[in-house]
Amino acid sequence: MAPDEDLSQLTDEEYLIHRAKEQQLVDPCAAKCWMITAQALFPKNFGIQFEVYQIEKAAKNVKEAAKCLGVLLREFSLEPVLWREVDSIMTALRHTTPDPASSFLTCLFNMLPKDVQLGMVVSAAERSQDTMTRCRLMLLLTTTFPETTAHHGLQLVESLLAAEKHCTSPLNPYRRMLVCDLLPRLLQTQGLEVRPKTLHNLLSRAIEFYITYVTTSPKLLQGTLENESKMEDPWQQLFTVVQLIGWNLGWDLVKGFQSTSNREVILQRIQNLIEGGARLGGPKGEGGEDVREVLYTTLTIFLHALMDYTKRLYPDFNSEGSSGGSGTGAPVMTLVEAFVYPDTEADDPVMAKRSRPSLDDDPTIPIITGSRPAPPGPTPTTTPTVGGAVVGGLGGVGGPGGGIAAAGGLSQALTTAIKCWDILKSYDQLRTGNARELNAHIFVRVACPPRINMIAELLTQLWPSRTEEL
Repeated sequence: MAPDEDLSQLTDEEYLIHRAKEQQLVDPCAAKCWMITAQALFPKNFGIQFEVYQIEKAAKNVKEAAKCLGVLLREFSLEPVLWREVDSIMTALRHTTPDPASSFLTCLFNMLPKDVQLGMVVSAAERSQDTMTRCRLMLLLTTTFPETTAHHGLQLVESLLAAEKHCTSPLNPYRRMLVCDLLPRLLQTQGLEVRPKTLHNLLSRAIEFYITYVTTSPKLLQGTLENESKMEDPWQQLFTVVQLIGWNLGWDLVKGFQSTSNREVILQRIQNLIEGGARLGGPKGEGGEDVREVLYTTLTIFLHALMDYTKRLYPDFNSEGSSGGSGTGAPVMTLVEAFVYPDTEADDPVMAKRSRPSLDDDPTIPIITGSRPAPPGPTPTTTPTVGGAVVGGLGGVGGPGGGIAAAGGLSQALTTAIKCWDILKSYDQLRTGNARELNAHIFVRVACPPRINMIAELLTQLWPSRTEEL
């Protein structure tokens, strides 16, 4: 206020606030005395109560500021200025790398009673006009107040599913929040009651998201998830979601999903359970939970093995400009010579001319030849090659700079993928009725990334009627 301004035009409340602000920089104690007097004279005036809060906050008095904020929330819950302050506190709570200002606001929030904290976050979420902000606040509820996860977590699931209907790609911030942030917490909640149909839908969306994520180049990922940080070990995160959803559905096959290293163990358990078709012909009937359990677990193992095989054969297959992509450059080719006895080839003069290398005496191990050339320089003695192409069996294969994939892992990944695919296509229960719809839905949506064209090609063989959708 200018010195020549007529203070007589101010109301009594405004005059006291003016005097307090005037003394704030000169004499903080005097300013506080002015506000104590104002509080005593006008206890129901929002302007005075809010100015008291501002003075305590400026002085970094966390305890007193929290007490004033609690009074404001209780007595003046409809004031727009107050909710702007609440919004700034909510923003501070969501900061991953807080600055001094946001750290103070976080401490201020933590000083409030739990019931006040809960009411503040719930009200802020309800008042928010921005969908993403509202979802983030509801997610904050589940992390800050675990006892509300069952209720608010299910509400958030519905909000996220509704919000992403307007997104054209599974790589959107709503889907990421759902499968990465919410589901791992929600699915561990005691007493959670979710319909099996909803859990199946969530699992399909999780598989779709993670497969799209791992098959998208880093350059294309930029900007699609609102600059979210890079995910660490997305495959392990997917296995965790499969395990948690399986637990809620009573699936036995998910016990090994705590680690991706258990892939072959899980596959063996799947094969044991469905041996003779007994598992898929159980009392739950065609398209029942038995079928879905085998379908989702086998599908997850298949996709992991297929991606493992692809990355081992061509580590930069999903990088911009790589020959494994859909752009320019020669595609990566793979020749698999499997289940052939090496010592019988010499008897055939035509086969002998091919100079097929033998890496192992076991004739059941497939020999894999990739078109990806070996690195420049002398070829290591442990690296069999044919015409510059990398050849792999179960023996260890190394190369300069790790450019050549380990052949044992390459063969294992391919063999696992083939076995999973054989399960998916060999049982009628996994190809008809509701299972067919589920399986086709997952493959059609997951197989769309052009960098895994092999899946789409296999799909057209299994379900020719769905070819048009690819």
